[in-house]
Amino acid sequence: MDRAGAVGQGRREREPGHRGDLDAVHRGAVRAQLLTNFDASEPVYSGYGHKIVALNWGGKRDYATWFSPEPAAMLGILLIPMSPSSTYLAGDTARIETNVAEATGGKFDQKFGDYLLMYSALAGEEQRKAALATAEKLDERWIDDGNSRSYLLAWLMSVKPS
Repeated sequence: MDRAGAVGQGRREREPGHRGDLDAVHRGAVRAQLLTNFDASEPVYSGYGHKIVALNWGGKRDYATWFSPEPAAMLGILLIPMSPSSTYLAGDTARIETNVAEATGGKFDQKFGDYLLMYSALAGEEQRKAALATAEKLDERWIDDGNSRSYLLAWLMSVKPS
């Protein structure tokens, strides 16, 4: 095969949905196993009373972190960092809203509040606007050291929820 053919083939292999797209496989695994779309009706989740799986160790799933018992930490640790590529977490509005409700109890003025606002914006245009309005007033102490108000607001202004 000539060099041009190899380059063209490489581009096809990176197209979303292509069998060789490992990034797409990873995104699907994160949604299905760790975050938004695990099937709570499966027997393995019998008795598990949460919508978020913060720790997944082979056959053990746990609603815990090593650093905080707070519900916001269970989802927040799965979200960081919220980069431009984090839009793969979008797609299931109801599940995003359920996860955010469990993690925040309706309040974002807490640790991981900035990341939870960013995630909540992926639920739809109304949610994005609400997240932006809340982020503009969010106290600086609730913006993670790995984030900034400028990045938080820019992300919320530019993200295209699905």
